Amino acid sequence: MYIHIIKVQKIAYIAIGGGWIIILNVVFLRKSGEKV
Repeated sequence: MYIHIIKVQKIAYIAIGGGWIIILNVVFLRKSGEKV
């Protein structure tokens, strides 16, 4: 069970971190797109 919890936590951290990266990229692309 401990291993399962660790796996879930890793997936959650990756999902949250990746989500922020995607959001920042989308915002940056939108801003750069508006400028162009």
